[in-house]
Amino acid sequence: MSVRIEVDLGERSYPIIIDGAKRPEVHRQIRAVRPDRVFAVFDAQVFALHGRALIDDLKKSGEPACSLTLPIDERAKNRSTVNEIHDWLLAEGVSRSDLILAVGGGVTTDLIGYAAATVLRGVSWGAIPTTLVGMIDAAIGGKTGINHPLAKNAIGVFWQPQFVYSYTPYLNTLDERQVYAGIGELIKYAGLAGESLIAMTSELVDVAGIGSGRKLEKAIAVAAAYKAALVSEDERDVGIRQFLNLGHTFAHGLEQSLGYGKLLHGEAVSVGLLAAVYLSEMTIAGARTNLAGYRQVVEENIARVPRRTIEVDRVLKAMEFDKKRAGRSIRLILLKRPGRPVIRSGIDSQRIRQALERAVQFYRENGGKRGADSHH
Repeated sequence: MSVRIEVDLGERSYPIIIDGAKRPEVHRQIRAVRPDRVFAVFDAQVFALHGRALIDDLKKSGEPACSLTLPIDERAKNRSTVNEIHDWLLAEGVSRSDLILAVGGGVTTDLIGYAAATVLRGVSWGAIPTTLVGMIDAAIGGKTGINHPLAKNAIGVFWQPQFVYSYTPYLNTLDERQVYAGIGELIKYAGLAGESLIAMTSELVDVAGIGSGRKLEKAIAVAAAYKAALVSEDERDVGIRQFLNLGHTFAHGLEQSLGYGKLLHGEAVSVGLLAAVYLSEMTIAGARTNLAGYRQVVEENIARVPRRTIEVDRVLKAMEFDKKRAGRSIRLILLKRPGRPVIRSGIDSQRIRQALERAVQFYRENGGKRGADSHH
């Protein structure tokens, strides 16, 4: 299976390729860009699994290539790691006619994209996401950046890639925790896109070792197409692209309050989605009935999220630094029903607290009941 989706940004348009072939063929995308040289930055775990095969494929492009391998996780998404990447690129003589490749999960594409945007005031880059979160969300749309001690993704720029190449067989080597973190992000898209994707996603929630099956590939394509459409219409995140923040204001608050890396991003999104659903039911007429089926899918996935001790006050404090706030007011994405997101600001802080407390209580009672609880 191979699917091509276009992000339509005029002269800066680029393809998303979802490829289930026997071998990766990223060299075709590189040839289309025609760089002088290729600089590939790999997450270390990804390189151990797939690096040699990918480098062999890069050679087919005919461009000189060199690579850097780094241990990358949420805790590495900081200025120090960006400086290390810049040091390597500059020492190797990178120029604006080159191409930088980000090979890894969502943290990798955020980080390397930001390094590409900020070296020499901007060098072209391409994304090769290797996780489900990366393929359906993080690698698409040009949001690049790093974390700040006060807030997740607080330092960054919009810098669109030349292409996103999602090779789905890479998903076969993800551990179960990474897979279900990706399902958490996919459930967000199900809430935004509506019933058809909810049906697809609910089938995946109960399956262990999903790998790169056709059902999953189809769900990836639907989610990627949804995001591509929003980015095409609202690149700078001032309007409908904000719908993609469903559950994320809560999730980013959870990640910052716990310490980056204690929960994977998709795991925090799973809890954040539950808070957003509860808040929707509390503040929007008819939402409780309309969201009943979707709420069940969200709740079922909580059992896959490993248990951590969450302090509601610390989460709420972290949410005050969210990038999408309106003045001093937290801006949240809620649902009238599946497929009908709305942007809301000025919601009473006590209601936000009540929704979060209820979600955290559900998580305390049900989190970690299924799947291994592994630590980074």
